Amino acid sequence: MFGRVLAAFVCLTQAATAKPLDPNDPAKPLVGYGTSCITVPAGPERFTQLPGPVSRVLYLNRCTGGCQVIGAETDDARNMQSFIPPPGPHDFTAFKGRDKIAGNADDDDEWTKIVACVREVYSYYDVEVTDQLPPTGTFHMSLVSGTPEQIGLPANTLGISPFSCAGADNVISFAFAEAHNSISSDDYVKRMCWTITHEAGHAYTLEHTFHWLDDDASGCSDVMSYDDQACHPLRYFRGRASSCGGFMEEPCRCAPAQNPHQKLLALFGPGTPTVPPGSSTITKPAQGGMTDAVVIAAAGSRRGITKAELLINGRRWLTLPGAQSGLMGQPDPSTYVFQLPGHLPDSIVDLVVRATDDLGVSVDSPMITATRGAPCESAEACLESQVCEDGRCLWTTSGEVGDSCTNSEFCATGLCAGTADRKICTQDCVVADPSACPDGFVCEQTSGDKGVCFFPDSGCCSASDAPGTPWLHGFAFAGFWAIVLRRRRRGPP
Repeated sequence: MFGRVLAAFVCLTQAATAKPLDPNDPAKPLVGYGTSCITVPAGPERFTQLPGPVSRVLYLNRCTGGCQVIGAETDDARNMQSFIPPPGPHDFTAFKGRDKIAGNADDDDEWTKIVACVREVYSYYDVEVTDQLPPTGTFHMSLVSGTPEQIGLPANTLGISPFSCAGADNVISFAFAEAHNSISSDDYVKRMCWTITHEAGHAYTLEHTFHWLDDDASGCSDVMSYDDQACHPLRYFRGRASSCGGFMEEPCRCAPAQNPHQKLLALFGPGTPTVPPGSSTITKPAQGGMTDAVVIAAAGSRRGITKAELLINGRRWLTLPGAQSGLMGQPDPSTYVFQLPGHLPDSIVDLVVRATDDLGVSVDSPMITATRGAPCESAEACLESQVCEDGRCLWTTSGEVGDSCTNSEFCATGLCAGTADRKICTQDCVVADPSACPDGFVCEQTSGDKGVCFFPDSGCCSASDAPGTPWLHGFAFAGFWAIVLRRRRRGPP
């Protein structure tokens, strides 16, 4: 048996008392959110088909002319059979847009934008998103239509999907188009895109994203997060390790932690991203000018950035975390102010600010050449192991992960850490993420879920140079579980 339904989790939202302001109309509050969950008993065993490859085709069905879903004991997307509804036929009307008026001229425009959004989100993976019925083969169907009451679910349910740790094929997820209420057409498209990609994500092995393990911040920028109070940008599957849970943290059922992007890569392989590249520009100092205590840059991307780094004469010196995301996402661009360290020697400096997203994709600013103090004249004016060339203090070698070091600027990664007896060039990592370190290294805990990559069985590690306690590798692996869920509803404005 491929899996077993344990329960279907349907989470509801009620309007909260605190309501943030609409950025387009400060006199009008956005809908606030409070949460509650109910558990709906589910039926007996399902997923009777044997485990096998999960289809790379995601079919968005707008139910043109109306359609019928058959509640059945087994799933068969091509024949419109689903285990989720009660037994028997369930009629759905054609997709209606935000205004819920059948045949409105806005419907086609909103549908086109929804399909484009889903394609963009899944473009990082070898997944074909189509709104045309595939002529052959299996596929995952997202039924984008109707209301939850049509299959016996509470009115506040936005979507529901089968779930399996191994992935589910030939199944139907539901995105109830008429259950969504939005303040604008653009908001409606974004929320429908979120629901569709989220519910398909469950069939593609993904659990709910709660907090990021590297900084304990809300996972609100991830498709699989419920949180739309901390931020509500256009959501992507993020390449960061997270804890699991919807409105509260819960143990992950498929593994100790979840990295949504890596799980989809493992399932489907890489695609061709359609997200436009980001931008980075240094606004201070000016080209050919003098630099004082700060370097200021403007950087951002549609996907958002997780860090901005200042490179001086080709070497990373300073790193800032990505700007905080507001209700509508991370400002693009955001302003980054780098306070230059006191031990930076006087010399000519070539400055570059590198903006990097959660997948490690970077964009560099145009280089600004300025002078700090005066050009160097000899190596004596520079740091240990540096040379003076053409008025610049430069390192002639670069430390890679595992190389011995005495300072972080020597390292290509910008981090030198270890014990009092041994420091190496290394990088930050999350202890629960097995992909966090290069081959031959493990993530040794420094504090909480954070760590640095070090040699196995080294007795390392502490970023403060004091020996620490190695992280003990020991987790129980959860077996297959079924099912699903929904996501939160936007109440009336």
